[in-house]
Amino acid sequence: MVRAYKIRHDAAPWVPWAIIASGKLQEGAIEESNLRIPKLSSTIPPVGDAAHWPEAAKLLVNAEKFSVIVAGRMGALAEMG
Repeated sequence: MVRAYKIRHDAAPWVPWAIIASGKLQEGAIEESNLRIPKLSSTIPPVGDAAHWPEAAKLLVNAEKFSVIVAGRMGALAEMG
């Protein structure tokens, strides 16, 4: 469950989601007595390599056409943003 939450949260935290489990899993007896919820580790958002920033800036400055940088939500599926 924690892994499913983490995957969903990293991909598109603004959309509804559900976890589907079989009836056997839902209604079966729990045999382990030392169950625990694992700690949720935070993820680091992707960042461009700082070594390439000067080159990217130079390309933007020397571009013949006007460049637009659009920042917004980021997710696994483009149509979700």
